[in-house]
Amino acid sequence: MFERFVPPLVAVIVAVTLQVPNSYAAKIYRTVNADGSVSYSDVEPKGGKTEAIPMPEVVNIQPLDDLSKQQIDDYQSEREEQAKDQQSQHDAIKKAKKELEKAKKALGEGSIFGEGDRTNTKNGSKPSQGYFDRVGKLENKVEEAKKALKEARKAQSK
Repeated sequence: MFERFVPPLVAVIVAVTLQVPNSYAAKIYRTVNADGSVSYSDVEPKGGKTEAIPMPEVVNIQPLDDLSKQQIDDYQSEREEQAKDQQSQHDAIKKAKKELEKAKKALGEGSIFGEGDRTNTKNGSKPSQGYFDRVGKLENKVEEAKKALKEARKAQSK
């Protein structure tokens, strides 16, 4: 005789279990009092203009399966690699800028005439070959630094 009640009883238990999360959803009431002040409560008040604020349904969140966990881990690893690459590119640009500034400063200082940088001629003096060689090397270093900076910026834009 007991077996006859089991299927309906199981159906009732399943139905009640499925409705439990929604029965725990609280109602929130918004009340505008006579003086115009607004208050919120989870208990329906007696006075004032009251309206129930609709609340979202409770969502049953399932635990992640192993595949989903692996996909999340892969995504996080990929994002970390991208962040490292971006930081590396940023550091390369920063270093190239410093090298360019250093090369420009050296050119500025190296362009100043010092002792032995001028040779006498019958009409006065002119810069010596050593001066031209030194300034030429410093100008080449500036150009190399500009090229390195351009390459670093190009690598970042990819």
